[in-house]
Amino acid sequence: MKVKIVYGSVTGNTEEMAEFIKEGLEEKNIEVDLEEGAMVDDVQSLEAYDGVLLGSCTYDGGYFPGDYQDFYEDLADIQLSGKKAAAFGSGDTFYEQYYCVAVNFLEERLKEIGAEVVLPGLKIDLQPDDEMIEQCKQFGRDFGDMLR
Repeated sequence: MKVKIVYGSVTGNTEEMAEFIKEGLEEKNIEVDLEEGAMVDDVQSLEAYDGVLLGSCTYDGGYFPGDYQDFYEDLADIQLSGKKAAAFGSGDTFYEQYYCVAVNFLEERLKEIGAEVVLPGLKIDLQPDDEMIEQCKQFGRDFGDMLR
């Protein structure tokens, strides 16, 4: 089994989440490719994976970080029918009405392109602490279990 994690991060918090989720997946002997959204040249390459995890911070009033917006828009051009998927991201509860809305947008897009969203979105406030790090790893382990 092989999973692709694509993340967008401004401060590094969502990138950290992606790394910890990857660790959880690897504990389940899942092969993982991790890539920043801005670096994805061919969004159709996601179709080759058994599972897809998308993560983004919520930035500047409820938006994706700059280059991740382009990746998000390109997702509309692919089909992930039959693929397992989930979303994750970081936000700041100070901005209550926008807290982690990027995760909601990602889940909606995944469903629109035919993916089966198998876990509720993982939302972390600011930088992951020890408890949240374990939540990220467990999210990865749980997703790995869903692939079997």
